[in-house]
Amino acid sequence: MSGERPQVWSRYWATGALHSCHGSFDQQYGGAFVSFWGHVAAELPLGARVLDLCTGSGALPRLFASLRREDGAWRCDGVDLAELPPPDRLGLADSRIHLHSSTSVEALPFDSACFDLVVSQYGLEYCDLALALSESLRVLRRHGRLALVLHHAESLPVRLARAEGSHIQDLLAADGLLDLAAGMQTLLMRARTPQGRMELDRDPAALALRNRFNAAQEQIEREIATSHCPDVLHEARQAIMQAFQEGPAGSARLQAYRQQLQDAQLRLSELVTHAVDEAKLSELEAQLHASGRNTQRALLHERGQLMAWSLLAG
Repeated sequence: MSGERPQVWSRYWATGALHSCHGSFDQQYGGAFVSFWGHVAAELPLGARVLDLCTGSGALPRLFASLRREDGAWRCDGVDLAELPPPDRLGLADSRIHLHSSTSVEALPFDSACFDLVVSQYGLEYCDLALALSESLRVLRRHGRLALVLHHAESLPVRLARAEGSHIQDLLAADGLLDLAAGMQTLLMRARTPQGRMELDRDPAALALRNRFNAAQEQIEREIATSHCPDVLHEARQAIMQAFQEGPAGSARLQAYRQQLQDAQLRLSELVTHAVDEAKLSELEAQLHASGRNTQRALLHERGQLMAWSLLAG
């Protein structure tokens, strides 16, 4: 696990994102996800206790709360390694939901056999699977169930992550668009006075920098025209133009945007690395079978695209 992960995800959830695929689904996940979790929720007894692993902004607790609206005794605990925003900022005013920040899935702070259901969506695969699964089974009651949605190695989110990660790598490269934009910001500050403009007109290094920046902009245009995932390229151009318009404050904006891209690069890289292929899923099922649990796997599709594995164990 990357040592930067808790800080990177803490900053991500602080933006108000509702889930980890915010760029693909602007609000909640779509029909296939709701259908899967609806079936899981429908089988819960009244007053059930649920644990959501790697809860993030509480997307699953929020969904379960809407599905269990009439069950006043239902309760959900969500744990995450990140430092999460306060519940009111996440829109989680439901007193039945309790989120626990800075909490490792591999060492859960709960008694054994206290949950009727343990769930995770796009989260458990980032952990030490053997330890996380062992802890999940420890806190489950004897007849409790485990329900997981896991990144599929061939899914749309993984393919988009590879493409977007490549774009970000180019943007952040030495003498890439972000470096050139920072240099241009310096030139713009010099050009704020008549003396500075005169000096720039006679400065061959400044002319060379402008030419490299313009060439990089043209390259971005070509990549946008051919990429099936150009969003980050559009965002980069917009962030740079905004920085140029802000005068002296633009340097801070560019630096903040660089941090945002670096965070995204780590998240996307880990998504690709930890996505679950057939062999890894079989290992997971084998551990569950060894504990005496039966499993049921399926593929989740949304808008005609493969999105995830689903795995039930009981």
